[in-house]
Amino acid sequence: TYILNLITKRETFSNTSGMISLSSSSNKNSFGGAYLNYKVDKFNFFGQAYGSYFAMNNYNESERYVYTSPNMYYQKTIGDGKNTFYSGYFKFGFDYDFDENNSITFFTTYNGYKYNSKNDGNSLVNNQSNIFQYSYNRIGNNEGVNNSLSLYGFYKKKFATKGNELTFDAMLTLFGNPTNGDMNLKYSNRINTPQLQKSNTDVNAKTLILKADYVLPINLNRLEAGYNLTYRTRTNDYSVEDYMYQFSAWKDSLNLSNEFRYNELINALYASYAHKLGDFDVKLGLRSEYLNTKGNQVTQNIEFSENFLSFFPNLNLSYKISDLFQLSFNAFRRVTYPQIFYINPFRQYTGPNTFFAGNPKLKPTYLNSYAINLSQYLSVFYNYTTGSFTSAMATENDSTIVSTFLNLNSEKAYGVNLTLPYYNSPMMPFHLPDFISSFYVSFNYRYAKQSGQYLAEDLTLTNKTYTLNANLGLKLWYDIDANISLYYMPKIENRRTIRSEMKNLSLFFNKMFMDRKLRVYIMINDVLNAQRGNNESIGGNYFTKSYYEMRNSRSIGIGISYMFNDYKERRDRNIDDGRDAANRGF
Repeated sequence: TYILNLITKRETFSNTSGMISLSSSSNKNSFGGAYLNYKVDKFNFFGQAYGSYFAMNNYNESERYVYTSPNMYYQKTIGDGKNTFYSGYFKFGFDYDFDENNSITFFTTYNGYKYNSKNDGNSLVNNQSNIFQYSYNRIGNNEGVNNSLSLYGFYKKKFATKGNELTFDAMLTLFGNPTNGDMNLKYSNRINTPQLQKSNTDVNAKTLILKADYVLPINLNRLEAGYNLTYRTRTNDYSVEDYMYQFSAWKDSLNLSNEFRYNELINALYASYAHKLGDFDVKLGLRSEYLNTKGNQVTQNIEFSENFLSFFPNLNLSYKISDLFQLSFNAFRRVTYPQIFYINPFRQYTGPNTFFAGNPKLKPTYLNSYAINLSQYLSVFYNYTTGSFTSAMATENDSTIVSTFLNLNSEKAYGVNLTLPYYNSPMMPFHLPDFISSFYVSFNYRYAKQSGQYLAEDLTLTNKTYTLNANLGLKLWYDIDANISLYYMPKIENRRTIRSEMKNLSLFFNKMFMDRKLRVYIMINDVLNAQRGNNESIGGNYFTKSYYEMRNSRSIGIGISYMFNDYKERRDRNIDDGRDAANRGF
């Protein structure tokens, strides 16, 4: 009775608002969540919790030629996989206003998931004369969990002058990611078979981010300054054992087990000044960052450290032509630091005669960008990038393929982005038919030229990419809203890579009830059933080709949500740079 009253009697619980949402689809993708806000005196309490389940099956084929190997010259594999994924998330916190000029926010979040991946593949190997040598069957089972707990605090001080503010942010994230894997390799030409391998990876990480910002308005102008500190620690304990038939025991026969420790400290200062003169706006800024990293490959007793001091200027000039159009020029320099698992130098076994190893000498990527923009409609850009991260493969000892991440020497790119968002508004030059609620088309073209080297492989190439995003909103009969979304990228081909086209068409139907509080919707994902494709990698001493197909990509789903007391979704400040979320256990 209490819950029923809560969501139906606004006059009784006007200080409480929230939403409940449930959805499920034919490809075993389900979601459910609850969101709540509660205001009392100077406090505003908020919370949300949701979870999801997803299952996916896939089919794959691959071929590999190693031209320098007389015995493993050609290999073909056919296999399939089954994957399940459970996730859960909660967020709870509060806002507190001491007075009109001082306020704080605190919240904690937990993000966790559990996954299981099973794969089964059959392979055959031919020699350089295309004569069959042997075959093998590979069965793999991988499972793991991810636990990420974050604590976040925010303080804002408003001064007497409007817009004059001082803010402090702090975030602490604790991360854990234990995983287990089992592999069964049964060879046609061996007596001690199948080859059995089990592995375990235990990742623990901590990240602390502190941030301070000050804003000072000067008439119509604005001065900003700030400081940012990021400190990270990582430990990775990776153990691998093979079953030794001659000893009837598990041993690390390939010496793959390792322990890796990594620390990172970033100190950053920035300042910017914005000046307004009539219809002209000018903004100048400068950011400096000092990065210090320390890595310890405990098993091999290898230590390394890197220090980088970088400066990042930015300039923005704009001129207001009308209420609809603004012409602007912007130039900036940015940095991207490598993900943690890119760095670990110890080799990981990814398949027969195939290894991956990180690169402890990987340096940051620096982007210098220049663009001319016409509002949100047209952008012409030129980018010059040094040290772009790329995944590269090369042959070693004739039949072994080793992959790693490295920095390209340079990459030059230019292109154009054309975006046509259209909606009925007095500012628009013409009026759309009433049954069209929105119309959006975005076309992007990019030409890039890169140069680089990995072992004997020349990574120099030129590449062209095109992408199209389109969205059409319609008003149908019986107050039903419809939305059609299309994504398309044509085939990509250069001297080292060939990738088939990518496309996705989705439909969404929505109807509101109960004074727009209750929403019922139907979604049809991947109408074209097109989540499949070919990829080819062309090297000096090797050639690989793969085909992938997601078997249950097309799906029909239904969902329902209910909002009470005009619930508004929160948009909290985010100071996380996202590098913890991208951690893949090195």
